[in-house]
Amino acid sequence: FFFFFNTFDFMAQTGGIPAVQFIEDVAAFLKDEDSANSAIQRMNENYTSYKWLEERLSLKKQNLKTKMPDIEKALAIVDHMIGTKEKGESSEPMETYYELSENIYAKAIIDNPQTVCLWLGANVMVEYPLDEAKEVLTNNLTTAKKEFRTSNSRFEIFKSSNYNSRSKCS
Repeated sequence: FFFFFNTFDFMAQTGGIPAVQFIEDVAAFLKDEDSANSAIQRMNENYTSYKWLEERLSLKKQNLKTKMPDIEKALAIVDHMIGTKEKGESSEPMETYYELSENIYAKAIIDNPQTVCLWLGANVMVEYPLDEAKEVLTNNLTTAKKEFRTSNSRFEIFKSSNYNSRSKCS
């Protein structure tokens, strides 16, 4: 039996994940092909694309999984700074540690924190007032959670489709 990865069926519903189509009549399928070798080559190319997509989805899920705790931690710090400011304790210096590079931290004493700098990505850092920083981080966290759910759903569809194609071969 042959399998053909149809790149047009149900891709809209799965966010671009191609469906695996079972080919029951190999002779009829090969009738539309130049040769069996070209059909096999095309199916191998589609399979390679399918595996690439699986890796891409897996990496996206993993990146979001590590990104969300960082956003939550930054949001907690900003909330603490806002709480300190609202209690009237903002005149007292705030002592904190910040990451210089992986596993290397430096001590900082911040007098009257009113703003915070956030890494936006692509080596871009922007200074925000505390309220705006909270809004940016909240939006980023909401977006990351939504993307994680979507990626997880697509990955599950992908895996079940991949599993089904393997079980039909047996």
